[in-house]
Amino acid sequence: MIITIEDTESLIHILKNVVGVTEVKQTMPVLSNVLIRVDSTGMHFSATDLEVQVQNTYNPGRSEEQIETTLPAKKLLDIIQALSSNKKITLHIESEKTTISAGKSELVLPALPANDFPLMKPISENRDESEYSQMSGEALSQGLTETSFCMAYQDARHYLNGLYFEKGDGKTTFVSTDGHRLALTSINSTNSDNQTDSCIVPRKCINELKRILASFKDISKKIITFNYNNKQIEFNIEGHAVTSKLIEGKFPEYKKVFPEELPNKLTLNKAEFKQHLSVMSQVANEKYKGVKLTINNKELLLSSTNSEQNQGKGKTAIPCEYQGEPMEIGFNLSYLLETIDVIPTQSVLIQISNSDGGCLITASDNDSNNKYIIMPMRV
Repeated sequence: MIITIEDTESLIHILKNVVGVTEVKQTMPVLSNVLIRVDSTGMHFSATDLEVQVQNTYNPGRSEEQIETTLPAKKLLDIIQALSSNKKITLHIESEKTTISAGKSELVLPALPANDFPLMKPISENRDESEYSQMSGEALSQGLTETSFCMAYQDARHYLNGLYFEKGDGKTTFVSTDGHRLALTSINSTNSDNQTDSCIVPRKCINELKRILASFKDISKKIITFNYNNKQIEFNIEGHAVTSKLIEGKFPEYKKVFPEELPNKLTLNKAEFKQHLSVMSQVANEKYKGVKLTINNKELLLSSTNSEQNQGKGKTAIPCEYQGEPMEIGFNLSYLLETIDVIPTQSVLIQISNSDGGCLITASDNDSNNKYIIMPMRV
């Protein structure tokens, strides 16, 4: 079968988003390939690492023939990009190879049998569109950005190595925690029913979603649909079908993490706080990144010491608004920086129960939709 590609920009966009899920080093060689299925509806591309699958369709024109093959995923993308200056690219697909031609260039890629490719069965085969929840692309991108940085990485508690989704009451709540900090944000969504249900989405799927959303110039006008059962979740992003297995296990009771009383309230200019934290990071212990906050009603004193091999110490002060008792408390400096980075307001509100308890960080207007908990550390 011969396929002629004229809109190379669209094909490259699709391939970038589909083949990003593949890994070169795989236990199964076919997992390094992209599955290509051609029929009357277009060229259907699928890639997977057995945990996450990404699919999309490119339409080069009507074809009455049907054929399936698999080609080295990233090599195919590299070749199409290298030949994209040509007006058209031709793919001659055969059972054991595919010849890619453009201008005076001709390259041949070996194929592996399409029957060996392990396709995940999509939820959509057994679901009606009305059963899917919807939210804007901007809202999904925002929700992932505001919470995913708190996911654990390769933690023995596998249920922490992902993002918790909870649907209900016209919104979707995203929560992540690594046991030392917690992030929560709620996004308006049109849910298929009023029942509350939840799932844990793996880190790999979250990273793929963020990458695909970032590939669009204007995601704010895009509508994202999603649905899940007890085994997997499926997103549709402008034709990109992202299917992922779910993490089994019970996510922690995150609502119990938020203290009932937080009498000590500290308000800071976000940019100024970030700048002074960055200064302290130059002398903080590289492994523990501890910073001590000494707070009174006039200023916040930041101090940090790297006792290993006497590598230095530092201190700096910031004007603040503070209501509460004077106190000293230590935190992981990197956790503070990562948290204030995703807060959209010019000021941040830090609420503390006491020097032994965690702090609650929110926007200066104490927005209940975005909450961050950081546990203290000895400094």
